[in-house]
Amino acid sequence: MEGANTQAIIDQVKKCPSGALSFVMNEEADTIIEQSTSASITNIEILPNGPILIKTNCQISFANGDSTVKEGVTALCRCGASQNKPYCDSSHSRIGFAAD
Repeated sequence: MEGANTQAIIDQVKKCPSGALSFVMNEEADTIIEQSTSASITNIEILPNGPILIKTNCQISFANGDSTVKEGVTALCRCGASQNKPYCDSSHSRIGFAAD
């Protein structure tokens, strides 16, 4: 990322399939993301023997009170073996996770 312009970094982060990468604009760090006032349906997909995909922007709230906003697709660990919880790091493949 060193030497890349801001838009190139944003574009690369948005390509992350699991949503584990994120960015904060320095001058917009305290800006609250505007929530849509229109009714919408959130698309959440449970992959066979894999993660839970949230296919929209979302806020992840942690037990310690911290939270983060994710844009695009976010993959949440379902197998419990991820080293990057709550996000999927594909450990389900390594451990042979099979959902009931």
